[in-house]
Amino acid sequence: MPHGPTRARQQTEMGEGLAVGCLVEGVTGLDPATADQALRAALETWPWATRYPSLRRNPAVRDTMRTSPGRRGLKIARWVFSRGLAVPQLRDDDWDLPGACIRLEEGTDVPARRWLDLTRAFLDRVPDAAIWRAPAGTGETGAFLEL
Repeated sequence: MPHGPTRARQQTEMGEGLAVGCLVEGVTGLDPATADQALRAALETWPWATRYPSLRRNPAVRDTMRTSPGRRGLKIARWVFSRGLAVPQLRDDDWDLPGACIRLEEGTDVPARRWLDLTRAFLDRVPDAAIWRAPAGTGETGAFLEL
């Protein structure tokens, strides 16, 4: 019996954690082709990375963003691909970001603000030209996660 989450579970949690974090940060899309190295670098300093050993060794962003019918898991957020961009979305139209963050914490045992730390480190390493953001003042912010 394996110890810890399977590779598929690790990919699901990472994909959903990054999707929620990107939404909190106002990201409406990003070019996944530029993201593998950014995720690798962000994971190097993230204290919770030990929970995701297969992703630390080989962080393929497209794999974490892809959904498959066989994957079980949180079903909080997802990535939709459109015109070469990966677009983060909440899976339920009735959810808001604070609710999604609570569910993410409960499902992964990783505090939501730590997912936001990873997302910020990841986005800091993705070229600005590869990130699309909502105009300021049009969405929720990460203020509810700050202490």
